[in-house]
Amino acid sequence: MFKKLSLTILVSSVVLFSILFAPFSSQAINNEDSKWINLNTKSSIVNGKKVENETTKVSSVDEPTKLQQIAKKNGLDVEASYESYITYDEDGKQTSSGVITSKRQQKLLEKKAANIVYLAYTFLGGKVNKVLHGVEVTKVVGTRPVTLEVQQALCQSGYYNKQFTCPHVIKKTFVGPQIKKGAEVHQFINVNKTTFWKYSGWGIATWAGKPPSIKTLTWNEALYLTNKKGTFFPNYTDQQSGLNLLAPSNVFIKKVPKEKRAKWGNKERAAYRDWYEKQYGKKTWLKYEIHHQLPRAYGGGNMTKNLIPVERSFHRGEITPWWASY
Repeated sequence: MFKKLSLTILVSSVVLFSILFAPFSSQAINNEDSKWINLNTKSSIVNGKKVENETTKVSSVDEPTKLQQIAKKNGLDVEASYESYITYDEDGKQTSSGVITSKRQQKLLEKKAANIVYLAYTFLGGKVNKVLHGVEVTKVVGTRPVTLEVQQALCQSGYYNKQFTCPHVIKKTFVGPQIKKGAEVHQFINVNKTTFWKYSGWGIATWAGKPPSIKTLTWNEALYLTNKKGTFFPNYTDQQSGLNLLAPSNVFIKKVPKEKRAKWGNKERAAYRDWYEKQYGKKTWLKYEIHHQLPRAYGGGNMTKNLIPVERSFHRGEITPWWASY
């Protein structure tokens, strides 16, 4: 029926895309000696290839996806989507993969491929003690597949780099007319403790023909950290110095008694500001506060490596509330 079919399966993933299974130098231990990890840098693995998507968020559709609408209705935070893709020539041979950086690039891909299925794979959190993961068809171009099978497993751990278990698995097969924009499968998971997350999945699209044309897409996404309310650890970079807000590498850090916490007052603030300006130049401190990467309540000290300037509104509105529910 179809002698030659070319296919592009494009995939978008929400917020926050991260480095999957990235090995760090050592395992985590408690409090002051804990290893700290940078969750500002994001990457994905699509069809076994690492895809850098730190800066670009271009969606295949202009309006919110169905899963984003479901998330918003349930009080979760909704972010724009990243786009990545894999393309095949007429004989089914892989020709390229990467990140969609513009609508123009997307149009060129659609000219090149006769048949396209766009998939959004999603993981979202918020302040409502639950998270959501799911897979959704966001667009179909050309002849739709006869069947489309998707599966995704969400894994969790108390550590950033070990002891992950994957109890949350979703799977669904869409047939014929079911394969259309908005077709989706998702799962909500209740959250009551701080958790590291990563997820992986696959999609198999089958087009009619003799023999049928079968194309497979795989993805892996990590690393995410939510507190016990389900809120993602915030991302922040001090633009002047390039210093990044760092996340703890495990969820087992204990609070210390108030009398054992490091003293923090005008003298200590002035000392850090003086050090900072010697390193990075003059700074207008009026709108900044100095954040302890490991908060003093958890044993963090005043050494420069544990401090970072943060805009006051972000510090009080995002970072302090996150740690309050650590």
